[in-house]
Amino acid sequence: MDRNVSLVLVRILKEYYVILVSPTHAEVVKKLDTIDEGELETPDDFKSLLSKYVGGKK
Repeated sequence: MDRNVSLVLVRILKEYYVILVSPTHAEVVKKLDTIDEGELETPDDFKSLLSKYVGGKK
């Protein structure tokens, strides 16, 4: 990733999506099955928040 690429959490009605956005492209990385809005807090770091919802290498 570079400074022109963003990873965003988007809420559409009651569904949440993780989307990778660049100047020329947007792609849904993952649709989250469930998310409690009380769980959305300011994390200590973005990596820990992302791995909590998307998974991946630890």
